[in-house]
Amino acid sequence: MSLCIENKYKRGLDTMLVVYSSLMEHPASAVCEQFILSREGWVSTPLLLIEFYSVLTRNYGVDRQSAIQKTMELLSKPIEILPFDGHTVVAAIQLANEYNLDTNDAILLHVCLNFGLNVIATDDRRFARACDDLGIVVESPITPTIRQQMAAWEEANLPPRGLPRLLLHIHR
Repeated sequence: MSLCIENKYKRGLDTMLVVYSSLMEHPASAVCEQFILSREGWVSTPLLLIEFYSVLTRNYGVDRQSAIQKTMELLSKPIEILPFDGHTVVAAIQLANEYNLDTNDAILLHVCLNFGLNVIATDDRRFARACDDLGIVVESPITPTIRQQMAAWEEANLPPRGLPRLLLHIHR
């Protein structure tokens, strides 16, 4: 059942596009920032703020104080943070299991479905496939060229994924 709202809400926003927009040296920074600012009606959940902070500190090595500041700045962006309840969590867990999604993505997906939104912006290919299966349009500013630049930048600037990145995070 979709909630009837005068639809100021138009599209869901996944965390990684916001993360990229906040990293000045990242190859996707400018295109993601422009993409977010050029559209209206963004929504996400409180998990965006938590995941944003976590990804900045764990994956990108941003110091905690800077990550807190960036998270606070995020509150001034044109993104409406929509609450959710336990029923949403249970429904999202079912979506996560059915589509093999991260639970944060499944919660955003369920919230968007519940509000009758048919557009989600994400760079996550698995999330995008689930959206496609459910008739939700996927938007992303990440082109194949930018994706290649991102891979090269991450290889040059970040520890390898998995155990090396985890150990670096623990060491800090």
